[in-house]
Amino acid sequence: MAEELTYDPVVEAAALSGPPPQGTVYVLVGADGRTEVVRPDAAAVPGERRTPRRAVLVDVTAHHLVLPLRLPTRDADFAFGCRVTVVCAVADPAAVALRGIRDVGSTVYGPVRDLLAAVSAEFRPDRRADAQSAMNAALRGFTADPVVRLRDAHAELAVESRVVRGEVVARGRPAPPPPRASRVRGAAPSTRTSRVRGSAARAPRTDGHKGEETPG
Repeated sequence: MAEELTYDPVVEAAALSGPPPQGTVYVLVGADGRTEVVRPDAAAVPGERRTPRRAVLVDVTAHHLVLPLRLPTRDADFAFGCRVTVVCAVADPAAVALRGIRDVGSTVYGPVRDLLAAVSAEFRPDRRADAQSAMNAALRGFTADPVVRLRDAHAELAVESRVVRGEVVARGRPAPPPPRASRVRGAAPSTRTSRVRGSAARAPRTDGHKGEETPG
């Protein structure tokens, strides 16, 4: 089973045409919001009983996901690098259609990250093995979202690394940019020196020569 970061559970949204292929189901969504799931082994495909507003073909096979995480430690200057592998499959195809879920990785990423971040924050960087054991214990039986069924979840911690100042750990989004410098309101403007026209005095001559008098 190939490893993936995520996958789209909706194969297609199209008109109903016979039973769905193996590994998929049709979710029929009526105008009243009610849903009906049609599986490959269905004896009959609903047709005349209710005209669906749309038919969504949903992938219900198992996928092997990899979730890369960066988790806090008890020492604020360090973080754990974490790699979580998990096998997941859609458990509620009707909810996938109604909620418009198109990214299974994002659906499970946040809950898994929050669970493991709460565990890792209790351990110092030099207790990596203990932290990893505690994380795997927390993952057993964990349900990230009722729409998806998880199994064989395993967390593996990498060598701890130093946190760069300003980095956001275990939040899933980059750190905000530093504030821009701005002029303080009311601050005195900078003084620029400039020569005032006619303000410079002419130095007297020291050679005893007198200038010519201007006739009146």
